[in-house]
Amino acid sequence: MINVLLEKQQKVYVLLNKPKGYLTSLSDPEGRPLVVDLLPPFIGRVHPVGRLDFNTEGLLLLTNDGDFTNVVTSARNQIAKVYEAKVKGIPSENAVESLRRGVSIDQGEPLARADVSEIARTKTNAWFEVKLHEGRNQQIRRMFEAIGHSVIKLKRVRIGSLKDERLNSGAWRYLSEPEIRRLLSARKKVSAVANTPRARAPKSIRRRSR
Repeated sequence: MINVLLEKQQKVYVLLNKPKGYLTSLSDPEGRPLVVDLLPPFIGRVHPVGRLDFNTEGLLLLTNDGDFTNVVTSARNQIAKVYEAKVKGIPSENAVESLRRGVSIDQGEPLARADVSEIARTKTNAWFEVKLHEGRNQQIRRMFEAIGHSVIKLKRVRIGSLKDERLNSGAWRYLSEPEIRRLLSARKKVSAVANTPRARAPKSIRRRSR
């Protein structure tokens, strides 16, 4: 049975620039600050779309639309999440290449490949842009720790085509309709590819392959 109140509920889509020191959750038994505490009460009840670690900052979506959440977080839709990471020390090119291929951590658990590129460095630190399509708990921190370089600062700067360099830390805004449509279009692209008829090989080729 459909809940009529939920059916009539207005959909809300919010972009928040999360500061470090906030939990991406709706509650916490330890009483730590929550990302929803940064939103005014008139927004209503919304939930985070995916997660950002307690000490990670940057762009975070919140909504009351479950379908939207599924589209953005599903790995099959290939919506990239882009981060800037400041790491301790200067990793070698071979070490960075191992991140691109995918490294194993914690009792051989494999991590998916990541697009990693250096964007700046000093004598003691390096900054990298890291693009993920499938994120796991503290994945970027664990990736760099696996090659011997801890992450000092981590910030998410883009979700798909969505970015906002003018949004101050702790500030929020509503998504525009074009921004919502662009994110939801990822589902349509995947569906279109899945429904494309597969080309069949000529009979002569199929006979030879038996």
